[in-house]
Order: sequence, then C-alpha cells, then structure tokens
Amino acid sequence: ELITVSHQALFRYINAKPYNDGRNITLSYMNGRCGSTLACSMIHKTRQCTVVSEPWAMLDTLKYAYTAHPKFQADNHNFIKATVLTIAKDPKRKYFIKMG
Repeated sequence: ELITVSHQALFRYINAKPYNDGRNITLSYMNGRCGSTLACSMIHKTRQCTVVSEPWAMLDTLKYAYTAHPKFQADNHNFIKATVLTIAKDPKRKYFIKMG
C-alpha cells in the first residue's frame, strides 16, 4: 500500500516525535571501491545494529539536496532528516546506513 503526503506534512510528523532525534543512527558516506561493503558486512555480523546499504530513497534524497538551490537549505535538511528517520523508524534499535 502506498500513500502520498506533502513534504510539509511529513516534516510535521517527524518533528512531532522528539523521542527519535537520530542518536541511534550512523550515516556513512564513502567513495566506491573503498571497502565499505566489507565494513557493512562486519558491522552486520556483530548483530549490534541494523545495517541498511544504499537505500534507494536516500540516494534520490541526497541527489536532490545537493543539487537544489541554496535558499531551500532548511527544507533540504528537513527532507534528509525525514527520509533517514522513516528508514530507521525504531528509536530503540541502532542503525548503520551506508551511502555510496
């Protein structure tokens, strides 16, 4: 099932959840061919956190955030935050999200 909401509605929803401030999330952005897949595998084997490798939603979000006009910087930050917190929705779990 798919729902569509406006960016502002998503931002309000995420900001209304103060218990999920992102402290449980590690976001790693690495260049290709640097051993990041091996690092993800090693982190996953510890079973201390959920590993998410190159989530499709984040790839598009970061592309948009870095190519948009600077006057939209606050919206870009909120959009990235909302996307990350939507992927890592359980504040009691630790997440490692690999980008790149």
